[in-house]
Amino acid sequence: MRRLLVARRRCTVWLLIGGAACSALANPTPLPAGRWREPPADLATPPASTVAHETIRTVHQVLLLPSAPPQLIPELWDYYLLLSERAATGEVSPGWAAYLYTNYFLDFMQERPHGVPRRSREEVRNHLQASIQYYNIRKRPDARPAPFGHWVYQVIPSY
Repeated sequence: MRRLLVARRRCTVWLLIGGAACSALANPTPLPAGRWREPPADLATPPASTVAHETIRTVHQVLLLPSAPPQLIPELWDYYLLLSERAATGEVSPGWAAYLYTNYFLDFMQERPHGVPRRSREEVRNHLQASIQYYNIRKRPDARPAPFGHWVYQVIPSY
């Protein structure tokens, strides 16, 4: 059981930190203050749509969540990108990132199962910040995030 939890945690870390970084449409470009270049909001274009759907599907498999309905993908993608940005800088640990994402998805399914009305990226950002403040999640002073290449080239362990 412990081995499964460790493997699951490793996969979660890889997906939450490296997955968004390497899948955020071509080359991810970090901006000042540790922010990622935000992809276009329109997920109707095939490359962006495919990346978003596949990434969210993989995250849900790793976190043992039910698949997300297609109409929820754009908002979950926004939340995922904003959360992975915080995880990449070390502001949110991988365990907390998995917990926050899981809670966001489950609340989303209860409150708005059809995804209407859709939250804007700014509203999603405010919701994430409120959750971080509510749980009093702080960056550990002695913890440093792993270098970018470590997460991008990490191979998911086979079971």
